[in-house]
Amino acid sequence: MVPADEHVAVPTLWVVELFPPSAATELTSIVEKYNPSANLFEHRDSTTILSQSRAGHGYDWFKPTSIKDPSSKRIVPDARIEKLPNRFWCVDLTEIQLGGASPRS
Repeated sequence: MVPADEHVAVPTLWVVELFPPSAATELTSIVEKYNPSANLFEHRDSTTILSQSRAGHGYDWFKPTSIKDPSSKRIVPDARIEKLPNRFWCVDLTEIQLGGASPRS
């Protein structure tokens, strides 16, 4: 617990980009650009991904890659090394699935 007269600053930036299941092919190409070894969606076709997502059987979350600043001394396994803006030493890209199929009554 931080005492009341002290403060903690954690520079954080949240960026959100939404991809509907129908854009699975586009999302795959973007992820593979930053992490060519990523096995996104286990190379299933977008029709399969779409139907599984709509049925509520998609991924909950996963981390396609991390990007680390070359000046950082921290260890980030499998991270890409790229210059980041000042105050940032690492960026974690995380994908989450929002929502799912609604149960029918």
